[in-house]
Amino acid sequence: MGAVLPIRIAETKLAGVKRLVSPLEIFGSNRKSAQGYDIGIKKDYDDIVSNLNKYSNQYHKISSLIKGNPTVKTPKDFKILKPSSLEKIGVFDKASIDEIKKALALSHQAFHSWSSVPVEKRAKVIEKFGDLLHENRYFFYSLLIREAGKNIKDSTAEVREEIDFARYYAQRARELLSKPLQMPGLYRRNQ
Repeated sequence: MGAVLPIRIAETKLAGVKRLVSPLEIFGSNRKSAQGYDIGIKKDYDDIVSNLNKYSNQYHKISSLIKGNPTVKTPKDFKILKPSSLEKIGVFDKASIDEIKKALALSHQAFHSWSSVPVEKRAKVIEKFGDLLHENRYFFYSLLIREAGKNIKDSTAEVREEIDFARYYAQRARELLSKPLQMPGLYRRNQ
């Protein structure tokens, strides 16, 4: 009796399966999975590298924002260095204590208005965040590689995880917060 080929084992085990789902469909209709890469496959690796090249010489000027506006009135440019070469790839302005206090106060105010937004609308905002991460993934890969010294595999995994987190929490919000939940309490039922 000869050796059993792996393909024969797979065919036997998959005999009743009508269709294998793609990796993007592993969560069913609940949510879409973030796109992954196998950088051991030349096509995937080349795709990432060619897209990274678009961002390889970008210079970043970063500032704190309050309501979408730069807050720093007296810029103190702190250098952002590429760890592998100590090349200056950007600067950031450090916010003052007053600017931080203002941001925290506005965040506290925004919490109350955000809390009154219906769950479905909040879930869509979080999903949109995940979609924007996906659309701009090569920029973020490049940023993680250049600013944090990550390799291609780690940078793609980190961005993919963030996309999945956004989609996951949007899905969970719909499941858990669309209607009141009965929570058992010590003396009475809480809602």
